[in-house]
Amino acid sequence: MHAISRNFLSSTLQSLQNPYYLVPVLWRSLYLRFYENQRPQHEAWDEYLIIKEKEIQLRSYVNKLRQELLELERKCTEKNSNMIKIEKDTVTTT
Repeated sequence: MHAISRNFLSSTLQSLQNPYYLVPVLWRSLYLRFYENQRPQHEAWDEYLIIKEKEIQLRSYVNKLRQELLELERKCTEKNSNMIKIEKDTVTTT
């Protein structure tokens, strides 16, 4: 068994010393791992962009609604002020 281990170790070391063996192994392990199937990442990125665009649209809509609310509050306040003036004038004239 000791001889088998030594032979295996010797053949493994010889194959590692062979540059034609090392280049493909290094190429696959160092470079190609970055070029695996990128489709899931692309799909996730596309979904992110869709969500981000929707967020921008919704924020714009919220800002529009806030402006509209402020305008309605302002009109309501003016109307109430005018009604109070009219009531005061009516009370003072009678």
